[in-house]
Amino acid sequence: MRTRISKIVILFFVILSSISNVIAKDFELMYVYRCKVMVGDSLCYLVRKDRPYRGNNKNWDTFCGEFKNLFFSDGYSGFRICPIMVNKYDVNADTIYVIKMIGCDDSGLIIKCDCDKFRKEYEEKKNVEKCDCPVIEESEYRWR
Repeated sequence: MRTRISKIVILFFVILSSISNVIAKDFELMYVYRCKVMVGDSLCYLVRKDRPYRGNNKNWDTFCGEFKNLFFSDGYSGFRICPIMVNKYDVNADTIYVIKMIGCDDSGLIIKCDCDKFRKEYEEKKNVEKCDCPVIEESEYRWR
């Protein structure tokens, strides 16, 4: 009887520890801008760790590595910039592993902006919020 109770207690603590590891799993939210920018001879992503339109810090970092598990098409996006869940925000890494994309736009509108014009403005101003990304195409999609 005692061995049976001790096995149950041990099993309980193993399950509890597994659940706490899943809950305490480290991840960070980041945002990816819809257009890449030139850094040297290559196109790099504009990324932010915090929410792009909140707080005083409106700086975007450049990330010249690759994303694993992220579909990105230069210039296309929904109406808003949406967060992605990553294992670690590190703009100096070769690869950032995307855990999950968090959808935040259910407007049904896909926007394509002119990234070439955006890149020219960005080269001059180096500030995403002061640059225009002119819309060159809008289309609606329906998932249902």
